[in-house]
Amino acid sequence: MFQKVLAVRDKLIRHGATRAPLRSLANTVLNEMERKLGRGYLVSNPDIVHVEPTTACNLGCAMCGRSTYWKDLVRNSAHMKRETFMRLEPFLRSARLAVLHGWGEPLLHPDFVWMVQVCKRAGCMVTFHTNGLLLTEKMAHALIERRLDHITVSIDGASAESYRSARGADLEDLLSNLRCLRHIKKRLGVRHPKLTFKCVVTRRNLHELPSLVEQAAECGARELELNNLVVYHPSLSDQTVFDLREEVETAYAETLRRAGPLGVRVFYGGVEEKDGVPACPFRSFTVTCDGTVGPCGAQRLAMGNIHDTPLRKLWNSTSYVEMRLAYARRELPQQCEHCPGRTNRREDHVHPDLEYVEDTLRARQWERAQRNRPQDVLAVIHDKPSGGCASDARSGGCGSASASCRN
Repeated sequence: MFQKVLAVRDKLIRHGATRAPLRSLANTVLNEMERKLGRGYLVSNPDIVHVEPTTACNLGCAMCGRSTYWKDLVRNSAHMKRETFMRLEPFLRSARLAVLHGWGEPLLHPDFVWMVQVCKRAGCMVTFHTNGLLLTEKMAHALIERRLDHITVSIDGASAESYRSARGADLEDLLSNLRCLRHIKKRLGVRHPKLTFKCVVTRRNLHELPSLVEQAAECGARELELNNLVVYHPSLSDQTVFDLREEVETAYAETLRRAGPLGVRVFYGGVEEKDGVPACPFRSFTVTCDGTVGPCGAQRLAMGNIHDTPLRKLWNSTSYVEMRLAYARRELPQQCEHCPGRTNRREDHVHPDLEYVEDTLRARQWERAQRNRPQDVLAVIHDKPSGGCASDARSGGCGSASASCRN
């Protein structure tokens, strides 16, 4: 087993981990062994702790269910409290990875940098998903100092027009932030955080995928992840690409051709169906901003609350154990059977089951979260210096205002 632990550690370090404690790696190996054996009750702790810092967001993206189908998330916009986050520390100390995002923009949480710091002190890798518009120079410095491992940035188009159509924002604002991050990393001589671009593929941006690879390389991203559109609103039904197999294959081939010389890895399942059995109930422990727990990062199931039940009892609760045993028999619950990420089926993307989040929303206990105040959101948004990536006389800065970050 020790040889397996060392092998996992070496692999993680090669892929950009800033730290790989043997304690968490041993838990990862044990967790994988128990999954392969089809165990219901697990001795190991979660390999991945998925935390939702906030449901607040600074955008209203057209393809996001948060701003269309599940508007309760907007009305109940809230932040996770510090005391709730600290209840997770025992699992953070044994986890391989902490994922800090949910149905909101993580950088809107006033304590987000502190959350990263707590996770890193616990010894796990840390990643989060962001729209990147609040990734200011100040925030970039703070995250680098806390040794954040990885950032995934949503960028749904290589042109200003397609990006604005999808996200209602200025593409150049995002690219300026990412160039600034790249420049700071270069000046400090660090490789972290690793950067991944993520794009929802639509008819509108399909022809732009090859250009997106070039933008990724320019900003220092070495991975591009492509996902097919899930139709959360009828107005999006004409934007899916499942009926454009030949065009998809052509665009993907050209994307790969350009990616090779630039050193960018591209991940995309195309429009081919798949039928795997994910490891979610064995590996993942997801906690929403109010403390509600489930195995799914998309919050398809609710299995208790960390304010009411100790972590280990939740992890090996009847619901968790029965779900693991069902997975081992390949008997997936309805919420998982039609998960678009699992099946990549046209039907599950074009006519998705949208009721599951209504169930988990009803299970939430919003009074246990910190209600988001609009003035706090505005304070974070307006924290960005007017000159972009400004000069810092003490550390050498990013050069002359924001222009140097575009070189």
